[in-house]
Amino acid sequence: MPDPGAGSEDPDPDPDPDPTPDPDPGTGGDDPADPAQPEPEVEPEPAAPFLSPKEITPSALMAGMFASDLFADSLIQRRAETMQPGGWDFWATGLGGRYDVGNNQEVYGWEGGNSGFAFGVQHLFEQGGVPILFGLSTGFTEADLDSSISHGKVDSAHLGGFVNAQMDGLFLAAAASHAWQDYDLQRVFVMGDGRPVVTRAETEGKASTFKTRLHYDLLWAGVGADGLSLGPMLTADLTTGTHSRFKESGAGILNLTYEEETAQQVVIGAGAEGRYKTTMFGTTRVETGFHVLLENLSGDSQITSRASLAVPGADFTPSSARLDNTRAALGADAKFYFSEKIYGHIRYDTTRSDSFTDHEGRAGITFRF
Repeated sequence: MPDPGAGSEDPDPDPDPDPTPDPDPGTGGDDPADPAQPEPEVEPEPAAPFLSPKEITPSALMAGMFASDLFADSLIQRRAETMQPGGWDFWATGLGGRYDVGNNQEVYGWEGGNSGFAFGVQHLFEQGGVPILFGLSTGFTEADLDSSISHGKVDSAHLGGFVNAQMDGLFLAAAASHAWQDYDLQRVFVMGDGRPVVTRAETEGKASTFKTRLHYDLLWAGVGADGLSLGPMLTADLTTGTHSRFKESGAGILNLTYEEETAQQVVIGAGAEGRYKTTMFGTTRVETGFHVLLENLSGDSQITSRASLAVPGADFTPSSARLDNTRAALGADAKFYFSEKIYGHIRYDTTRSDSFTDHEGRAGITFRF
């Protein structure tokens, strides 16, 4: 006998009292406590590279120029008013600096430091009654910098010379230096899937600095005289830097090739300098000094590089963060003449603007032989 229920639907044994359909069928309902409710699926983002840290290269070029300027500063600051003319002096100085360039214009800033040493010989003589000091120097510095999650290092070997003269109340000085540099760069970027990629590169570079100083002592009392000196001061600095063409490694088709790049900065300063000479601790001559300057930076306040991928049309022009054109510079120093043949010195300098701060320090000793 045929089944009487065949060909017809069975009634719902547990009819739903709410005729409204489930807004999310198959998920077990909206109850968060329902263990049958699965996690919502998230569509993965495409794995596109994030290339913004490529400004590490122009920032490293600026750091290399700062290293050249730091070394040349150790030369332009040489003075020996209390030493007697004749003979040769040997001197050695430890030096260091700390720099902070703030983010601006959607470009990562950078921070880092320079450390190293300088040593050389100098000779003080008189020409027509004018004391003249000249000398030669060499040294080494190591600059480290961080920009975002990327890192760079610039090692520099320096060679330079200086000369200055005291003509009554007028003091004139000039210094020049050249540096041979090695760059070690590490660029880090993050793929769209969160995977970090590290590229590495090494290249060579060079930097040169020329500095001049002019100071007039309104309270001039004679060479080597004790007491206060104070007067206007003018400065002019020129620094150039270059890195060679290079290609990164470590990221396959995402390795960048950077073209050779050259940058130039000119800094003009105007302000005042004061010095005070006295005798302390019985026979120790002490000379202290300070300067306050308002400086103007021209040239490449923002350094731009040229980079490209191994794909036609994939060209980039990464830039360093921009330095302010106007800034204040302050410095203080002290010299301790322990005898006619030996003296020590210490010095601190700082430069400040809205987006840039640096701190530089030096300490050294001079011997006559």
